[in-house]
Amino acid sequence: MKKSKKGLVVTLALVGLLSLAGCNQVTSNSNVMLSFEDSNGEVKYYTADDLFNKYTQNTSSSDSSYYTAVYNVMVRSYFNESAQEALKSEADKAAAVSVEGQKKTASTNADTNGTSYDEEFEKILDTELSDIAKTKRSESELLLKYQLTEYKSRLEDKFYDTFKKWDADTSDTTSDEYKFNLFSGKDGYLNKRLPYHVKHILVNVDATEGEYTSGTISSANVQSLYNTITDLANGVSFGEVAEDRSDDSGSASIFGDLGIMENSTSYVNEFKLGVYAYDTYFNTGSEVNKSLSTDSNPFSVPEDDEAEIKKLGIAEIPYGAIAYMYTKKDTTKATSGAVVNDGNESFYPRNIMFNKYFNNHNLAFITPNSLISDTENYPTQVNAGDTLNEHWSDLDENGKWTTATTTYPGTESMSGFQNITIKKYNSDGTSNGTTTKKVLCDDKGNPILVVRAGTSSYQGVHFIVVERSALEQEKTYTDSLGNDYTSTLKEYYASENPLTSSGSKNSNFPTDSSNEQKKTYVNAYSMGYSDYNDRVSKLKSAVKSFDTNYEMRIYSWLEDQLDISYNTVNSVNLGDKIHNYINLTRENTDYSTRKSDTETWDTFIEQLDRQQEARKTQLISETCALHFENGYSDSGDIVKGACYREKTK
Repeated sequence: MKKSKKGLVVTLALVGLLSLAGCNQVTSNSNVMLSFEDSNGEVKYYTADDLFNKYTQNTSSSDSSYYTAVYNVMVRSYFNESAQEALKSEADKAAAVSVEGQKKTASTNADTNGTSYDEEFEKILDTELSDIAKTKRSESELLLKYQLTEYKSRLEDKFYDTFKKWDADTSDTTSDEYKFNLFSGKDGYLNKRLPYHVKHILVNVDATEGEYTSGTISSANVQSLYNTITDLANGVSFGEVAEDRSDDSGSASIFGDLGIMENSTSYVNEFKLGVYAYDTYFNTGSEVNKSLSTDSNPFSVPEDDEAEIKKLGIAEIPYGAIAYMYTKKDTTKATSGAVVNDGNESFYPRNIMFNKYFNNHNLAFITPNSLISDTENYPTQVNAGDTLNEHWSDLDENGKWTTATTTYPGTESMSGFQNITIKKYNSDGTSNGTTTKKVLCDDKGNPILVVRAGTSSYQGVHFIVVERSALEQEKTYTDSLGNDYTSTLKEYYASENPLTSSGSKNSNFPTDSSNEQKKTYVNAYSMGYSDYNDRVSKLKSAVKSFDTNYEMRIYSWLEDQLDISYNTVNSVNLGDKIHNYINLTRENTDYSTRKSDTETWDTFIEQLDRQQEARKTQLISETCALHFENGYSDSGDIVKGACYREKTK
């Protein structure tokens, strides 16, 4: 099969073969465009007119028209094989029923409208067969159309049943399974959709979208954040905390499980791209980096955006911040009872701390650290004397805060804080090796990623855990007997119910050397047969529907099944022409996907850049929270300058 190699294309090349459309009969092999031998050993020949007059309603000589015509030929020929007799009979009956249904509709409409049956049936033919000449529209043509539709539908199902197997051997690059397997083949679901199994806890907040420096939250919001973080820090299982604390009622009922996040899933950028950024640039896991050694940019991150992600790094939210917010969650006035700064809520201690540490749309970890001491964290005056640009800030030139090196009292005994090793970068984004940090993890040792995000329907803070990364081809788990085993990505997303309908173990389910069932996406949580089946069904549906060019897979398979031969006419080979069309269509689809991905990354990074610029000049200094209760009346010049506002007249 000859394939044309092109760069990224936006439109498909159309090569006309108008000269071929005039062939009206098979007079010699030079006019034959397509031939194959049927199951009876008879060779079938097709000219251009045969293809267009019999097998497609479109008389255009574009590449897509030839593709459609040949595909229709192959589908009909496949169903004429003796092996497909039962399937063809079933399809023909369904098509006949559809025609009878249209005839009944015509009869009913004639009675309703006071017209004749022939008039109403002609209207139906005009609608159903609008793409062929009016003189050719007839009941027999309608039946042919419905038959072809039924054939294609059944062929799609058969192709799926043939190449859906999760445990198929796709290692042989010459095999049909490698070429066509929908799950783990060369262009299968795992490679094209990069599925992540994710879970989260959502804590809703009252802050408004787009307020990067002056968001306000309630005392109840602080309570929820504190309860969630403290429970996780104390080692309560992530699922239990999600069930008890998450404001996402849908996932809370299944322990925070969000199911599968594909590269086509519409999640907020902070969540989806945050997960991708962590895996691509910070995760030191051996399997993840093994995948990255093969494809260093699986998520189409533009080069400039990559540099910004590395510069920003992963922020650190000290446990001391949420502890302080909790103790001051109801503080709205000075100790004396005086109103501070005309009652501007942005200066409430809980809001200053929220905006600095949690109102951050970049990735963050929770650390067991204390707040940095007040004297070490005094803000500095920037652009003093410049009325338009002077401001106070306790952030560095990149909009980052200084982190304390001391741990918050009591966190030493909190089992939720565990050591992880991540990649680190210099302020200019260049690599600087790795670093080990103690951060908040779930009960399985997975780091919890924290992001602030929202839409028109909610605003909140997400606590995210990746159960299984798409970049982990293998991962080690421990079975119920305490034995370690390796689970491949294929096994993890196996579309198998661990139980049979009778409640016994399914023998087709992945097992380890001890014959214990492996952990998969389906049995990640203990459920009943019906609930497992729901997860299996969703997984199967995702695999079956992921490819927008699904029919083209079937086309290539049918070529092999029917042993199709293409002739060269007027120096053009129909097979080359159609294969080029298929390749360009797929390349165009991939290009559109990559273009959309890069635009999404650009939008996200632009948002983070706006956030950082606003934080550098407008964020209220942490010092203002620590001195709020004295109303800044007895504070030094620095605190007064940074925090005190003259009363409005």
